[in-house]
Amino acid sequence: MPFISSTSGSLASRNVTEASTPPVVKSYYVSTTGSDDANVSGNISAPFQSLNYAISRITDQNTIYFRAGSYEFDEQTISTTGLSLQGYEANVVFDGTRPISDLTDTSVNGGNWQTHTANIVNDANETINNKTIYKVKLNSSVEIWQLFYNRSEVINARWPSAQWSDESVYSFDNWGHGYYDIKSNGNIVDKDDNTLGNGTGSPYYYENGEIVNVDHGNISLYNFVTTQQGLSNTFTLANSIVNLNVGSFKSYTKVVNSQTIDTGNSVIRLSYDNVALWKEKHHYFYLENKLEFLNSANEWYFDNATKYLYVWLPGDAVPSLTNIRAKTQSYSLNVTSSNVSVKDINFFSTTLKGNNADNLLVSNCNFMYASCYAHMLNQINYGSNIAPASNEVFTTQTYINSSSNVNINKCAFRYTDGDVIHVSGGNTKVEDCYFNYIDKTVCNLSSVMTTFRLMGSNNTIKNNTIHKTAASSTLNPGNEPIVEYNNLSQSGYLQSDGAMIHLMVAQQANAKIRYNWVHDT
Repeated sequence: MPFISSTSGSLASRNVTEASTPPVVKSYYVSTTGSDDANVSGNISAPFQSLNYAISRITDQNTIYFRAGSYEFDEQTISTTGLSLQGYEANVVFDGTRPISDLTDTSVNGGNWQTHTANIVNDANETINNKTIYKVKLNSSVEIWQLFYNRSEVINARWPSAQWSDESVYSFDNWGHGYYDIKSNGNIVDKDDNTLGNGTGSPYYYENGEIVNVDHGNISLYNFVTTQQGLSNTFTLANSIVNLNVGSFKSYTKVVNSQTIDTGNSVIRLSYDNVALWKEKHHYFYLENKLEFLNSANEWYFDNATKYLYVWLPGDAVPSLTNIRAKTQSYSLNVTSSNVSVKDINFFSTTLKGNNADNLLVSNCNFMYASCYAHMLNQINYGSNIAPASNEVFTTQTYINSSSNVNINKCAFRYTDGDVIHVSGGNTKVEDCYFNYIDKTVCNLSSVMTTFRLMGSNNTIKNNTIHKTAASSTLNPGNEPIVEYNNLSQSGYLQSDGAMIHLMVAQQANAKIRYNWVHDT
């Protein structure tokens, strides 16, 4: 039937346009209690059990509805043009984690948790004797790189420690410090402008490929290491991962090649392969991937060589086989065809990607912990071991490549690593979305390391709220964009020298940046 649109309210000015006929919905249903049996019809009263099987049964169906429940399935390629995946009712979850009960080696302690007692050095460099935490042996084929306790993230063991819950992940008080600046007179100063030394002969002087710790508050890498060596004289920081903010608006994850202890000046010098962009100011770092860094509650460590998982839960809680879940995949959906829709679905510790997915629609979806660096496995992107001599780029986020007319609307993204959305192809629309707690490391991102990056031309970013983000560059909207009616605040926690709406010189022609509320950054 025709529809009537009006811009002025007068009958004479109304334009009557014949609407295109919507496609007839021909559907299958999927339920966690369904059955993947050839005799099952796939209708609402006899649903299938899995997405993969529903796709295999498609003849002329264009919609797959999901009944309420949590769906755990390996990455599924969506190659059917025009297919719609939609939650039929509330609480449909695509889950990228598995309960620990699915992952344990039952030949060791029956696959159950056991106590692990050790002497632990905390961030105040105090030794906690005979501290009891918990460990469990996982199967030899298992690899995990994110952990959850009752669906809240347990943070990778790190020095210094930091948490999402108190927002300490966004405080440089919870990072190690290098020098803050080298003045024109050669003075090397800390963040409070105290002079540490002068010139290249100072123990605090270093160049690209090294960093020297500068104590602040109770945070002293020298005291931490020497106290650890009092417990075990073989302890070293070599082969740990170091996350480095040494490029102002560019940060990098590297491997510590060596440590040099200067007992006369109470400093430690770490070496690593050179970063691509180095600046003599505002240096910060934190370390990962040593069991000894597991020194406070709500932290975990996984030894991929022995397959032991270690955890210290809040309040010294005892882990169970069901209240601990681990990330085992980066993606649930890989969209490789056009005119696909994804609607009314919650993604937990997983997300979607696309390639040549023109006219992709993602609507009314909730993404929690959508993407995660694979640092626990000595990787940046899961599946590829870190190559510290190069400057790798993190690409396992919500990444839609070579796809025009992508529309993301009414979605929420919370607690992600890396840039939250990365779309190339042009004519992308991101509208009425909410972005919060985006990245806690900001390392190895593309270009100028932007939180939210759209490539191509004629993109529209409208009516979104973006706040509490770590990168100094918040939004890069591409060429000739429209950016309007957005609320952007509280950004740039872990870098410097950026902008909340960031257009390179070549992107500025014909850009429309208007009616945005940009504040408190």
